[in-house]
Amino acid sequence: MKKILKENKILLIIDEVQTGFARTGKMFAIENYDVVPDIMTVAKALGNGMPISAFCTNNEIAKSFTKPSASTLGGNPVSSVTAMAVLDYIENNKLCERAEELGKILKDNLKSLQKKYPIIKDVRGIGLMLGAELVRKNGEPATEETDIVLEKLKDRGLIVGKNGLGRNVLAFQPPLVITKENIKTLIDNLDEILDEIK
Repeated sequence: MKKILKENKILLIIDEVQTGFARTGKMFAIENYDVVPDIMTVAKALGNGMPISAFCTNNEIAKSFTKPSASTLGGNPVSSVTAMAVLDYIENNKLCERAEELGKILKDNLKSLQKKYPIIKDVRGIGLMLGAELVRKNGEPATEETDIVLEKLKDRGLIVGKNGLGRNVLAFQPPLVITKENIKTLIDNLDEILDEIK
């Protein structure tokens, strides 16, 4: 796609608002594909709860910004200092490497549950950004079952998200500082819950 866009003088803009900052085992998800975007947007994990976002580009594109612009939260010094501390923490604690290692453990465990429970049609994703798609025997999205699983996990103190067109994909995006023990707790509880609803 980058090649086609370049041939047609169209910029490649990559949204890393959710995937950026070590989530996928690389600092930015696009790095998993050896593609350099023309523009990249980042936020969320950059401030680790503080309001901040950034627009990143190359020198050629940056030169076109010659007039002042406005931003609701632009130039916030507290958010800026926080973002610098977040970047230092990610680097100093090797969170990219941790996300890659722990993501593989989580994915392998989810794939083991997939072999045990046919309701898990697919396990996909990279690093600590994974999804497990739940589908009924007739091929329909297991939307209600997904809600039941999420509620039962919540009752056990485990928060998991939900995605997908049919709202039937368990979305695993845990904090990057989770441990192997945290993953085992999640998998053990998910195993018990899936056994209850099968």
